[in-house]
Amino acid sequence: MVWALSVGLAAEPCAVSRTGEELRTALDGADQAWGDDAANFAVAVDAVRRILPCVNEPVDPATAAHVHRVEGLAAFAARDLKAARLAFSAAKGVDPAWAMPETVAAEGSPLRAEWTGVAALSETIQLPAPRNGELRVDGVTTMQRPEARPALVQVVDERGRAVTSAWVPVGGRLPAYAKKPGPGWWIAAGASAAGGAALLGAAYLANDEYQRSTTEVEADAARAQVNGLAGAAAGVGAVAVGLGVFVVAGSF
Repeated sequence: MVWALSVGLAAEPCAVSRTGEELRTALDGADQAWGDDAANFAVAVDAVRRILPCVNEPVDPATAAHVHRVEGLAAFAARDLKAARLAFSAAKGVDPAWAMPETVAAEGSPLRAEWTGVAALSETIQLPAPRNGELRVDGVTTMQRPEARPALVQVVDERGRAVTSAWVPVGGRLPAYAKKPGPGWWIAAGASAAGGAALLGAAYLANDEYQRSTTEVEADAARAQVNGLAGAAAGVGAVAVGLGVFVVAGSF
């Protein structure tokens, strides 16, 4: 099925990065191939789907809308009308001023009926903040993604370079990216540090008791207590440091 194929291709690794201009050229090629035969159009859509995940720069809303339109045409060609309507809805939501030319869909054709019959859906859901850089959804920097329609999602690093680009259908998985830790990480790190300090204090008191031991049995028991508390304090301290380093590193 064309819809499922698009998701699978988006997840393939990239041997070579591609530019936004290459993506736009491939999209134009898909438009031109639409009027040819089905085989040519399928090849053109495949080119779009292979280039998109490897695009190394943020795309603009017009390009994002173009991707949605091509995916809509591909779904329509595969007779998946539900998928076509969702993709067309996404295209309208991103670029509402664009009008479908008669060279793509003649007046009175089933395709034009599908295009004109869908509305742009605006409901969104919150996305987790990336640890570094920013998220771009349909060509715009945002922390929201559409809930009921597809979206073109990009993860952009601090240098403005797109490190991940994916066309995500409704219910599809977002591209993987490192999330910025929430306040819970700071709380966990602080609690671990406090726990480590308490254990170190207990170990100090146990060591003092060991120094005042009068028999070998008392000394062995005190020594074991000191070693156990010190080891526990070291372990908890390591957790606190690890959490703290993770949070601090993730904040930049």
